[in-house]
Amino acid sequence: MADNDTESLQWIKYVLLQSTIGPSLLCDIYIFIYFIRHWQKEIVKSPQHHVIICMLIISFLQKTTDAPLLLFYFRWGENVQQTYTFCAVWIWLDCTLTGCAMQLGFVLKGICLFFIIN
Repeated sequence: MADNDTESLQWIKYVLLQSTIGPSLLCDIYIFIYFIRHWQKEIVKSPQHHVIICMLIISFLQKTTDAPLLLFYFRWGENVQQTYTFCAVWIWLDCTLTGCAMQLGFVLKGICLFFIIN
């Protein structure tokens, strides 16, 4: 019974991640194209957008590196490579990108508060 519950829970996670990662990547690519097309206005003349573009890049990297590995794990119930090095690198990459995203979020919040107060 517990095995069946675990498999169904992994299947639900797989379906949810599979159905949301595609639209999320499309939105990221659309925003990248917008920033590239309006480079002068959005990046050069608006320094407050530098943090936003950095967060977008980190988010995109996290989605493109972590999501395929998670999809494989949720679908088949095992890692792509079951070695200590692979798992350590995967955990390190996930924690590093999450930490960078959180740090940039705090910086962005500070910038927003600074510009709103002044």
